[in-house]
Amino acid sequence: MNMQLTLAARYMAGRRTRTFLTTLAIIFGVMLIFGLNSMVPAFIESIRQNMLAAAGTVDLAVTSVGNSAFDSRLLETLRSIEGISQASGSLRRNLLLPAGAPVGGFTVAG
Repeated sequence: MNMQLTLAARYMAGRRTRTFLTTLAIIFGVMLIFGLNSMVPAFIESIRQNMLAAAGTVDLAVTSVGNSAFDSRLLETLRSIEGISQASGSLRRNLLLPAGAPVGGFTVAG
């Protein structure tokens, strides 16, 4: 065992630059892995929030019976209610295209 350590020490002492660069690469790789692993939970939570927002998932939705647009003053009334932290307005319409069109219909959201 002593002979193997002596040979390894001689090799590393004879090639100081290679030893230094290899050590530096290992340190950099370990730092990169730990750094990225600490950021992964934040990325996953951000992706989850974006997917929920894109899917239109909300805690409360206010719609009209006739599916028509609301007056913009209603949004301000909702925002002024205590306990509501976020309120935003959106309009979603399903449009049908005439027969023979390449697409039967589509949804306009805004």
